[in-house]
Amino acid sequence: MSRIEDALVKADEKRRKDQDGKITDQYVAKNPRRLKSLFFGVIIGLFILLSVSVYLLFYGNGASEIRAHEQAQSKRPVYEETTKKCLSLPSCIPLGSPDNLFTSAHPGWQKYETDSFEYRVYSEIRKVKAIQVIAKKGKNIPDDFFTSFVNEVTSDNRFTLESKTVKGGSVVENGLLGNVAEVLRYRNKKDGTMIAFVVAVL
Repeated sequence: MSRIEDALVKADEKRRKDQDGKITDQYVAKNPRRLKSLFFGVIIGLFILLSVSVYLLFYGNGASEIRAHEQAQSKRPVYEETTKKCLSLPSCIPLGSPDNLFTSAHPGWQKYETDSFEYRVYSEIRKVKAIQVIAKKGKNIPDDFFTSFVNEVTSDNRFTLESKTVKGGSVVENGLLGNVAEVLRYRNKKDGTMIAFVVAVL
């Protein structure tokens, strides 16, 4: 091969290398853009996937469980706690003759009377919460009547005296009937006779 042919071959090879180099350079120059596009595409895809996952968590099965829990809570009786404990009405109260005027002036309360005593009964949602017994003028409440009374109003009738205080002409005894009710007994300061008492659920 002559020198001229040799030079032409070398020149042709150099031209091809240059073109290949330009093509490679162009590809490398454009490649970062493609990489950026691919990167942003992946980021957007992950964001969409995350959004769908969060939506399903809070508005799909997760939300259904929360709503079911809320509905179960709402179905509980509104007065569940206040109606757990109540008193029974004793046989000594004349339920056939309530004082309707008293009830109108004192919502929740009903008053019944006998010759010796006045009974006041407080109820919530048809559950008796408190009973007050007051001796009429010139009368008193025997201790054995108190004992039989509390035996009827609650099954836990273990009376425990907690404290005594003096208020005016009365001695006020504060006690408990088991873990069911609180009791206030009012006694005449002079002779110690019982003139009133109140039994109220805790």
